[in-house]
Amino acid sequence: MKSTHFEVIPPQNTSRVGDQIRGKLIAHNVSVSDIKDEERVVLAATNKDEDLIGGVSATLWGGCLEIDYIWVSEELRGSGVGSELLKRLEKLVKERGCRRVILDTFSFQAPEFYAKQGYQEYQTIEGYSDGTVAKHFFKKDLD
Repeated sequence: MKSTHFEVIPPQNTSRVGDQIRGKLIAHNVSVSDIKDEERVVLAATNKDEDLIGGVSATLWGGCLEIDYIWVSEELRGSGVGSELLKRLEKLVKERGCRRVILDTFSFQAPEFYAKQGYQEYQTIEGYSDGTVAKHFFKKDLD
């Protein structure tokens, strides 16, 4: 440990270093498990001008999909774009052998939306911010 150097990574390099950390962890996971099928899945929704109006970024690994981020532009929330993103994503990954989707969302984001899409809440962690914000964890088995 004497020769080990620790540093806070400057903001302009966090994506690059974060990607390296992620890659090294995935390589380790693949080397010590029987799961070899890690895949990033990104689905985008655009308007007629090809502007991004919504999207989802996720990781498919071991027959499960973990949604990292899902976003819909504020003016289109409630219009069906988010529902359609999830529907298309679920169909795509099911065709690739996925059996379950998991995700998390904050209480000020969209827990009710996910429940309406058939997701089941399995855990809540309270205490974010001043104690008024919670993180909700959801799962959905793909039949």
